[in-house]
Amino acid sequence: NLREEMRFEIKRLQEETGVTIIYVSHDQDVALSIANRMAVLDPHGKIRQLGEPEDLFKNPVDSYVYRFLGLSNFIPVELVENKLYVQEETESIPFPYPLPRKLNQ
Repeated sequence: NLREEMRFEIKRLQEETGVTIIYVSHDQDVALSIANRMAVLDPHGKIRQLGEPEDLFKNPVDSYVYRFLGLSNFIPVELVENKLYVQEETESIPFPYPLPRKLNQ
């Protein structure tokens, strides 16, 4: 596959020469595999997060970056008076378990 070969060639050239290469892609897999640093921009060109690919993947700063990276287990919740509510389309459902200690502090 020519596209995959080019991806490996760009990565090899960058590693051999040490030059900065700016590669623009909407393909998260390509960006994650080729970059040593990457930026996620929103539709208005604002940088939402900048860092190493692994850090972005493990610690997305907001739901936009989370969704852009293709992570799919995002559940909107609301914290009201130390009680957690799961947001559904038309209602908030109380979370039936104790809050994790980190949220409870």
